[in-house]
Amino acid sequence: MATLKLRKLKIFLPLLFVIHHAYALESAYVMPYKNEANNLGNITDKIKLIHSNKALLREYYDLAQQGNVSAQYNLGVIYANRVGNYKKAVYWYKRAATQGHRSSQNNLAVLYEHGNGVMQSYEKAVYWYRKAAKQGDSIAQSNLGILYETGKGVKRNIRLAIKWYQIAASQKDSVSLKNLGDLYLSGRGLKKHPIKAMEMYRAAAQQNYTPAINAIAWMYNNGYGVKQNYRQALNWYLKSAKQGNALALYRVGNFYANGRGVKRDLSKAFHYYRLSAEQDYALAQYSLGWMYSNGSGVPQSDKKAIYWVRKAARSGDEYAAAFLGWAYHYGRGTPQNLSKSIYWYQKAAKKGHRAAQYSIAQIYYYGYKEIAKDYVLAAKWYLRAANQGHVPSQTKIGWMYEFGYGLEQDYHKAVYWLKQAADKGSAYAQNYLGWMYYKGRGVKQSDELAIQYYRQAVAQQYAVAQFNLGWMYKNGRGVPQDYKKTLKLYHQAAEQGETSAQADLAIMYIDGKGVRKNINKGRFWLQKAAKQGDAYSQYLLGELYFNGQFVKRNIKNAMHWYLQAAQQKNINAQLKLSLLYQHGLGGINQDAVRAFQWAKLAAQQESPESLYNLAIFYHRGIGVTKDDQQAAQLLKRAATSNFGMAQFQYGLMLENGWGVTKDTLAC
Repeated sequence: MATLKLRKLKIFLPLLFVIHHAYALESAYVMPYKNEANNLGNITDKIKLIHSNKALLREYYDLAQQGNVSAQYNLGVIYANRVGNYKKAVYWYKRAATQGHRSSQNNLAVLYEHGNGVMQSYEKAVYWYRKAAKQGDSIAQSNLGILYETGKGVKRNIRLAIKWYQIAASQKDSVSLKNLGDLYLSGRGLKKHPIKAMEMYRAAAQQNYTPAINAIAWMYNNGYGVKQNYRQALNWYLKSAKQGNALALYRVGNFYANGRGVKRDLSKAFHYYRLSAEQDYALAQYSLGWMYSNGSGVPQSDKKAIYWVRKAARSGDEYAAAFLGWAYHYGRGTPQNLSKSIYWYQKAAKKGHRAAQYSIAQIYYYGYKEIAKDYVLAAKWYLRAANQGHVPSQTKIGWMYEFGYGLEQDYHKAVYWLKQAADKGSAYAQNYLGWMYYKGRGVKQSDELAIQYYRQAVAQQYAVAQFNLGWMYKNGRGVPQDYKKTLKLYHQAAEQGETSAQADLAIMYIDGKGVRKNINKGRFWLQKAAKQGDAYSQYLLGELYFNGQFVKRNIKNAMHWYLQAAQQKNINAQLKLSLLYQHGLGGINQDAVRAFQWAKLAAQQESPESLYNLAIFYHRGIGVTKDDQQAAQLLKRAATSNFGMAQFQYGLMLENGWGVTKDTLAC
């Protein structure tokens, strides 16, 4: 019987060999010969024919048993590629390999390398690759080079890796040409030479090797070894995309999505992303999800967005995992579930996704529904993101160090992190750092440096810094007093909605300080600040209405603004309400209980005046059962703050033994 011609053709396993090349332009370029079996469709058809024809298969088996290496090799291919029985594939490859059949030696090495049908052994893979390589098998030569480069089964040796790549490349092995191009590009083992890298890629691309085609596209896109040319980059990616390469399809989608090298076309972007995503390319799946989420080029659909993003996230894409975390966090396209949100955020965070780390920190910092506040955990995640240069996390961790939330209070560390963020251009951090210099926290007090940082933030139109710098000019701190500059800065901040600036501006107009007196303008800015929730402005507006100052007296309006301010813990408003209810002033119905309640709330802020006020309520039994012991304790706390009225009243308590042991000497 004549020897079958099939033996001269190599039908490689889908994972015949995998480049473990550590350096690549992009990890997805590392796809050597993965699709070679698909490129030999006519041979695959022959394998199917042989497998389905029992008589022909038996003929192979008989020949193989007689020692025919071609039959043994072909049986190995059939068992590996068609039947999926790797153990039998190993058996037949090994019989042919021991007779010196180089293709069988290479394929057997592949099975040892990947542990298919046999216990994984890089050492045995090296042994059989070397056998085939020495017989001139370019694929084995390339694979042997890969193992030398990665140090699997042998001591890592870039020089020997290059040697085998060059031998295989001399036979126009596309994988070795691509790998040599990568080495020229990175300068590993070879002198860095982008132009030579491009030459190698072009030689591999002539064989339609898609990773090399993609590499050329990357070179044009980034201007490496060639003049940057987006149109050329797109053309090369299109060439690879026509072969169904998932990475190239995704990249073409990017070009259309961003209008780079071609007119922006979201419909075409979606088309290419879809083709890539259907091959389980995670970045394309994520991109589809993003398009559905934002309604870009397709009708908006949270449900479809989650479908594609979840696919990408399950493939390990950290951006998709972060997206899922966000979706569960805010209930977009899926019911809100903070436990699942944290789960997916952590998946992304563990891969270094800074925004995911920050999001986890935010959840623990503020606490949401079933997730309790945990400042220690929040600080842990803020620090992770901050150490990677995430500016919002750096400012937040600076704040936590200042106040000792979840961390030991440390002004110096607070300043350190604020400087990190300020140096990256964060206006918030620049303003905050200015305040630290003004207060002398963690740094030597310096009005001049405070102003320097305020100015940096003001240059970015940061409203709080505009107010702070204006205040410095108003009070002559670090700069000559200048009401004109104050007014200008206050106006800039006020027009951005900065309530402190609006309130101060109102007072300047009402008092005519540094500006011509203008009651209407003063009232305008005060009302604006009050309506935006500024407690101090609400209290002041209450005072204007109560006293009928610059407005018609209106007790109802006054009480409205007092209550608004008091509910925000404005102590002046709380004490005012206590006074009004205690004495029934302004037509307010006298209510001792309410008066006591507001006095008690004000005293929680521990100001000497509020402590003294509450003590009088207890001493006289106003709205509460008389309790001199409680009154004496409150007066003592107020008196230690050098509050004269409290000192006098506490002396009376000691003199008369009211709530305390009588002590005329202490009195």
